[in-house]
Amino acid sequence: MLHLIFFGISHSPSFLDSAKREKDLPLIQQLEAETTELEDTITEANKNHTSLRQDASTLKEKISDCGEKAASAKFSIANTKQQMDKIRSQIIKDPEQLKLVRTANPCPW
Repeated sequence: MLHLIFFGISHSPSFLDSAKREKDLPLIQQLEAETTELEDTITEANKNHTSLRQDASTLKEKISDCGEKAASAKFSIANTKQQMDKIRSQIIKDPEQLKLVRTANPCPW
């Protein structure tokens, strides 16, 4: 076994490893704590990301529904305008024309 002599004291390699570990222990503990904290932060960020994706999906569905409703409303408005134009074309504005229409087609009631 290799022995080192340091200031006149014999040290074995295992003693040096142990001493180095003891010396580095605070740094190791600090890094482990930081790693744990970062892992927790990542986990929380992943949960937040999942929640945001679900919210985005819900909003996309609502947008799609609103688009369909808007298209349906536009179609309904167009049909209503056509019906209004048709009815307007049937309105007799001149009272003399109304008399002629009534005499030609007497009202059945």
